[in-house]
Amino acid sequence: MIYLLLTTLIWGFSFPLIGMYLKGVDSFFVASIRLGLACLCFIPFHRGALIPGKERRTLMCIGAIQYGVMYVSYLRAFAFAPAYVVALFSSFTPIWICAIAACKKPTSIKRLLAAGFLATLGATLIKVSDPVESNQGVWIAFGLMQLSNLSFGAGQLMYRSWKLKQQARRERDSFCWMYVGGFGFTLLFLIPSFLLGQELPVLEPHQMWVILYLGIIASGLCFYLWNMGASRVSTGTLAAANNLLVPLGVVLSILFKKEYPQWGVFLLGSAVIACALIVAPKENPVNAPLE
Repeated sequence: MIYLLLTTLIWGFSFPLIGMYLKGVDSFFVASIRLGLACLCFIPFHRGALIPGKERRTLMCIGAIQYGVMYVSYLRAFAFAPAYVVALFSSFTPIWICAIAACKKPTSIKRLLAAGFLATLGATLIKVSDPVESNQGVWIAFGLMQLSNLSFGAGQLMYRSWKLKQQARRERDSFCWMYVGGFGFTLLFLIPSFLLGQELPVLEPHQMWVILYLGIIASGLCFYLWNMGASRVSTGTLAAANNLLVPLGVVLSILFKKEYPQWGVFLLGSAVIACALIVAPKENPVNAPLE
């Protein structure tokens, strides 16, 4: 759980950067650069001889779903709705995780769905005070974010399943293949745009630093830590942890932006998310030490 909490803390600082500094920059370009940088960071740790071809393909497919599909849809959503609305729509990830897990292995269904519902409800309560305008753009963003949530949630469960069968393998020896899959998927969207005559974005120096941070830290390091944490907690706990970023984001807004929430709603929503962690089934799928 400590790795999920650490990752959530780092993501809490990085999430607003996209809406503040990268708005208007081609989303496929940003996604490709982020995953390309993440891949480069893990190439020095790669041990190709230890990873058979079949496992490489499996990891690439998981990466294409968890990172490629997620990023393409997630970053595209910023073109149709402001950052706080995108954050609100990301709150549905626990529901998708629990629904997929319940379909795959219908054990502890009630507690799984309860954890997913409570995590989603708590995050929605915290964000519900933000005025969301009902227009076509918002609904497009909602659809894109549900595709993003579904892909990210499914990828986490697929990686947990792979790790359960490969407990002797160290994540750092093979994780670059996840990023290769995600990077390759985003290129499928990026390359056609430039073949049709679209020019590469001209980035300001501060935008370059933001993308470097997002690629190396928020993507490279954090996805690695998140998946390791995801493989060591129960499905219900994982689902609830996906929404820990919401109350943390509010706290960071208080500390750095001096933006204060409606305290009653914020405390109630945070308590509901905490309840989701409590009611979640406690089976631990992987007991391998952190590598």
